[in-house]
Amino acid sequence: MLDVNLQAITPLSESVLKLTFTDPANQPLPAFEAGAHIDVRVNDAITRQYSLCSSPSERYAYSVAVLRDPNSRGGSAAIHASFQPGQRVQISAPRNLFALNPEDAKTVLVAGGIGITPIMSMAHTLAEQGKEFTLLYVNKPDQRVAFDTELQHGFFADRVRILQPDNREQVKAWLAQNIGEYAALSGLYTCGPNSFMEIVFSIANELNWPANALHQERFGLEQADTDGDKPFELILKRAGVSIPVKADQTALEALDDAGIEVDASCEQGVCGTCLLNVLDGEVDHRDGYLTEQEKSQHNQFTPCCSRAVSASLTLDL
Repeated sequence: MLDVNLQAITPLSESVLKLTFTDPANQPLPAFEAGAHIDVRVNDAITRQYSLCSSPSERYAYSVAVLRDPNSRGGSAAIHASFQPGQRVQISAPRNLFALNPEDAKTVLVAGGIGITPIMSMAHTLAEQGKEFTLLYVNKPDQRVAFDTELQHGFFADRVRILQPDNREQVKAWLAQNIGEYAALSGLYTCGPNSFMEIVFSIANELNWPANALHQERFGLEQADTDGDKPFELILKRAGVSIPVKADQTALEALDDAGIEVDASCEQGVCGTCLLNVLDGEVDHRDGYLTEQEKSQHNQFTPCCSRAVSASLTLDL
């Protein structure tokens, strides 16, 4: 983890704060590419992931935007309540699961709500590179638009289109009009609530966008139904031990209880930090990190949320 200063806290709307981090010795921070995120250690018990919204060309500061979520599991609520300018914070080096394709000749960026955060970084990069792009931003009609000054008056303001709709049908019609038919060497990147991204992809499919041109960044997944969960066993091949996983605990919790350390971050099946290799057994995949093709091979799984269809999983541990 990196020790950084929380240089500034800037309100972007009624429920969104921008946090700006700098190096304590005023040195450049590790380089990153648009779409990257960092882990922020909120307190001893909570670490959360936030997308970088600043330009990658700004090497002396990282910025993230944090929505005060009414359904917060503790992270955003604690940041809004307790973080103060000037305090030291621990963050990770940037990681990127949502990178721009440098081969794209034309890019469509589509953001919903707080999903604007990685999209802002992408817009900075594309504008600085002189590439063709459009930024479509859908926000609730009764809320101030986050990054409104930058979006409406910044150096890429002419590429930005904003909708604060009255209903879902208006969103669909507006997106269909502005996304447009697929053209060769185009890429579409979207971030926002899962239901919003499903609409974006559905419209793109109708407009003949191929799957390999569509990219999304998830902040979280729908919670799986756990009523039918059953216990299973983890067999650690190299360690030569077996670990039972109870019906009401995750495989990651069972490993932790047994003293087996596994790197983890989001604990929702989004980031892939805890990904483990599976040598034998059938996985009940519940993550949003692996592709459908990767899931079908049953040779990897995310212990933070996925389980076993078979009675056991043999792991390369």
